[in-house]
Amino acid sequence: MEAAGRTTRVLVGIETDMCVAHSAIQLHHAGKRVAVVDDATYSPGRAHERGLRRLADRGIELLSAKEFFYDWVRTIEYANTNIFHDTHADLTLPPGVRL
Repeated sequence: MEAAGRTTRVLVGIETDMCVAHSAIQLHHAGKRVAVVDDATYSPGRAHERGLRRLADRGIELLSAKEFFYDWVRTIEYANTNIFHDTHADLTLPPGVRL
């Protein structure tokens, strides 16, 4: 990722309050732009919400999978074309997104 010049890291995973949080915070301190997909992370009970609050309090961006998808494809017009989907045929559409 460094060689490609990518400075943004998108995180998903389990243990929002521990594994995801620690990874996100370390990357953020290293100067990376960090986004956590909040509905693609999990911790049991209240730990999930507490982990998300901890991240938000540190300035780490929280996005839903749908928000991430549309940010990634940049425009609604591009998202609604087959160009993106043909280029990324291995990806599935998020729930609620139709061509």
